[in-house]
Amino acid sequence: MKSIIPLGKMGFSGVRYHKGYVYDKLRHTVLTINQMSEADKRFVQATLKTIVTGPDAFVLPDGTNGWACSKLDLQGKSYVLSYRGIEVALFYKRQLHEIALQPGDRYPEGVCQDPKEAWMRLDFLGLSAEKANFVLGTEHKRLNEENKILKDRLQTLDDLNYQLEKENTQLKDRRKQDLSSKGKRNGKRKR
Repeated sequence: MKSIIPLGKMGFSGVRYHKGYVYDKLRHTVLTINQMSEADKRFVQATLKTIVTGPDAFVLPDGTNGWACSKLDLQGKSYVLSYRGIEVALFYKRQLHEIALQPGDRYPEGVCQDPKEAWMRLDFLGLSAEKANFVLGTEHKRLNEENKILKDRLQTLDDLNYQLEKENTQLKDRRKQDLSSKGKRNGKRKR
């Protein structure tokens, strides 16, 4: 059996053809978290609902029941929580700025009442950013295309309006000239 595609070239499926390529195993990449059982996913989601900060995640029983938490930086601002070796959440402490009020200053909006408000949690069980924003992205593209079409229509209507106004002023000028020339002729006849 001879291949249609020359050796060393890429096929339509992305597999490089070479001698004996028929026996190569196909490879694919999947998210490790998608390989979790549904029961484990539900357990992880239920546990994550109660954990809102990195230190909370860090005090989970390390190694017990499959949970582990590791600090990613020296300042203690980011933690990765994993269950049975699979990363399930990232905790990150946002930067805080302390403001000293002077006499007469207004109380600022958005003041953190609780230090836990500085922590963000990113659950890895959810959709990727691309898939989560797919509807919004397609809607944005559709609106941009519609906006372009409407701008083209507006330009066409502006051009048409300009031509009509130009013709209208030319007709008015001709009419004035015709009326003035008729008035001059009528004035000459009456004499």
